[in-house]
Amino acid sequence: MNPDNRRRVIAELATVERRARDLTDQNLRFRAWVKHECEMSDEELDALAAATADEVWRDIDCTRCAMCCALPSIAVDREDVALLAKRLGLRPADFERKYVSVYEGEPGITGPCPFLESGRCKVYADRPKACGSFPYLHTPGFRWRMLGLVSDSYFCPVVFNTLELMKRRLRWGKRRRCGSSGRP
Repeated sequence: MNPDNRRRVIAELATVERRARDLTDQNLRFRAWVKHECEMSDEELDALAAATADEVWRDIDCTRCAMCCALPSIAVDREDVALLAKRLGLRPADFERKYVSVYEGEPGITGPCPFLESGRCKVYADRPKACGSFPYLHTPGFRWRMLGLVSDSYFCPVVFNTLELMKRRLRWGKRRRCGSSGRP
């Protein structure tokens, strides 16, 4: 990681939350700029976001945080339910009755996650796909998921730091347009 960027990575949860809340308006303006003014292709932007997140992850250990495990609901699908039920020695229907509810129209394990024990996931090898993908910085569609990322930046140091570094890399605020070919 560039020493200039390493110095700026913030991992302390209370500081991340405070700074993210202080930057909400700025982050919403950045979101609008990326959606409507940044001419970088979706593929190039997704690649930049993934590379930036990878760089941030070098300085942040998600297993020391587990804030995403405290979300109101962790999305699951039938495959996740079947895998977790098998791991726990339950029938899928019994697993659903015990652990799954509908939150905002989607099935999910009610948070905080019942499988988090002493800050560690006790079903890590069989965790839901949503857990393995969170915070979705390697998922295509960065530009179109930014509202969720702004919200996630309140509790996720990886998202917070990735957004801050993306602002610098895209030279947001210094130029009003970002171009294609991977360079703002």
